[in-house]
Amino acid sequence: SITYITKKARLSHYISPVSPPIPRLYLPCITTQAASGNATEPLVPDGGAEGAGSLLSGTWSLALTQRDGKVSWAPRDARLELSLGSGGGGGALQGTFERLAPGGGPGLYRTTGSVAVKPGAKAPVLQLDAEECRLGPLPVPLMTRTSTERLLFLDSTMCVAEASSGDLTVLVRPKLRVDPDDGE
Repeated sequence: SITYITKKARLSHYISPVSPPIPRLYLPCITTQAASGNATEPLVPDGGAEGAGSLLSGTWSLALTQRDGKVSWAPRDARLELSLGSGGGGGALQGTFERLAPGGGPGLYRTTGSVAVKPGAKAPVLQLDAEECRLGPLPVPLMTRTSTERLLFLDSTMCVAEASSGDLTVLVRPKLRVDPDDGE
């Protein structure tokens, strides 16, 4: 199944060098909300951690990150896979994750471990507890074992998360495409 972005959900064209492309209209929203300390409610589904968990499960392509105001596009193979199962008490869902992402050196680093989607003050929180990191077949020391990310935006095709450091991560579903019947 392919999810389409229609004219209503995008501007005239895309600016992303990665597949799937990221609509230009999302970038100002992402940057503005994080940089301004916007107190508005994040755009996440109803149902708290359970509602978010049902949308988060599966494979996501890492599209871009923003650190200190600088946007970095991710390599095509960068991704995050979440397998969420039963609740862990207190409204949390637990499972496992595998993240393939750029690191401090060449190539993509594969990090695996446990994940929990927990209720937060304004929005659900994604907590990743890393157990192992590898660069190809080589083990790499873990610099940070736990990453907590607040969900700023979540729907079936896109997830925007803010780390406690203020860094932003934008994830999209691998099947995100422009609607061929859109006429543009």
